[in-house]
Amino acid sequence: IHHNKDAVHTYPYQMRGKTMKGDVGTKKWASCQRARAMEIMKSISVRDEILEEAKGWYNAHFEEDEPVLGVHMRGTDKWITAKHLPEQYSEEIQTFLNHYPEGKIFLATDDPNFLLATRRKYGYALTVRPTARQVDNAFLDDVLDKDRKCKDVLMDSLILSRTTKFIKSWSGVAEFSILFRSKYQPGAIFHVVDLQLNPNDADDAKSSCTDKSENLVVAIKKASDHKSSNEPKPAKETVFGR
Repeated sequence: IHHNKDAVHTYPYQMRGKTMKGDVGTKKWASCQRARAMEIMKSISVRDEILEEAKGWYNAHFEEDEPVLGVHMRGTDKWITAKHLPEQYSEEIQTFLNHYPEGKIFLATDDPNFLLATRRKYGYALTVRPTARQVDNAFLDDVLDKDRKCKDVLMDSLILSRTTKFIKSWSGVAEFSILFRSKYQPGAIFHVVDLQLNPNDADDAKSSCTDKSENLVVAIKKASDHKSSNEPKPAKETVFGR
């Protein structure tokens, strides 16, 4: 099912070392996958006590209506799509802090080196949860309690879903944050910056996902154009809500 073109893909998948045909990774492709996933999410719920715990943690660390930037950095053994390093998030993070000088950052990452690099630069504004982090994938370490690892990831995803704006690269954890926001806070505006979207909209003609998704995405805009071709390609911001 992982390689079924009609299944929900949280990022462009690979088969035999090559990106699967149709997994074009564009704005429309991602929106289509999220719309497919929301149909499944109608039958999936997080236990009330976990939802309340995530809400309580968020409220204990951030003031009501305080601007909070959610950042998810997938590190360790990520390989199907390239790792996005902490410095590749810096422009979007700084833009947020310039707009909200008193704003806060909630970082979720599995990689202790990513945490260290971000703390060095933005420690004055940074908040994290005490989760299991290893240079290698903690989920493959059977010494660590499996239930704790699963709950850590779920809590991070739920907390990210409550932030004002969300910066992400390709990751299943990050995608669930978007789905949780749509499910548990329907109608709430959510600005999502996908740093690894394919900017070539012409590739939509080859997309394996063409379902209608207007019910999920209501506005899409490109980030400001970069002046130099040597700079990273523009990220795309998606605004969820009604």
